[in-house]
Amino acid sequence: MVDERQPLLQNSENGLVEDSGEKRSDGLEEDEEEVDGGWGWLVVLACFLTNFVIDGVTYSFGMLMDPLKTEMEEGNFGLATIGSIQTAVSFFIAPFVAKMVIKMGPRKVCIVGSFIAFIGLYSASFSGNLVSLMIFYS
Repeated sequence: MVDERQPLLQNSENGLVEDSGEKRSDGLEEDEEEVDGGWGWLVVLACFLTNFVIDGVTYSFGMLMDPLKTEMEEGNFGLATIGSIQTAVSFFIAPFVAKMVIKMGPRKVCIVGSFIAFIGLYSASFSGNLVSLMIFYS
């Protein structure tokens, strides 16, 4: 990979590029150009929403414990195990996912992972017992 800054550094004597101060009609300087046309902000928004949902599902399980205790007639230990296993699975699967990203690329892995997460959470919403909730929520 070629460093894009290298030609700029070679053009000046002291290693710094001098500012020509000339402006183009679109308000940018001569050496500046629009990098992504605003696409980067959409990526930032998507990353924020993804982390918002992932952290919300992972770390707000405690809010679901009281309704689940009532509905499933289970104790704190069994229900807390579900949240703990879900957190552990997300941490232990990370090295596997990292290898898949290197092999297949981030877009395909994110799409497949999103689909698997959707199927799991959707199936967990229909769980009637502790074991099926433990499997699908994790």
